[in-house]
Amino acid sequence: MISSEVQRTLVKSPPELWAELSDPDALARHLGELGEIRITRVEPEKTVEWEAAAGGAQASGKVTLAPSGWGTKVTLAVTR
Repeated sequence: MISSEVQRTLVKSPPELWAELSDPDALARHLGELGEIRITRVEPEKTVEWEAAAGGAQASGKVTLAPSGWGTKVTLAVTR
């Protein structure tokens, strides 16, 4: 099992990023190399949990959003 976590502060508002991350098709554009993305749990405007499967390999993860100064802190955690 491999786990990774990255954080970035993006100069976008939480609602802008939420619109992108909470939509399964939009999220799949960002994580598509992991396989078919399925959103499993949502905490509105804060957290999206997802699962992916491709060729027998599975991955899961979580994206969290938090206001941060002039932008939004985005944390992506992935387990394969």
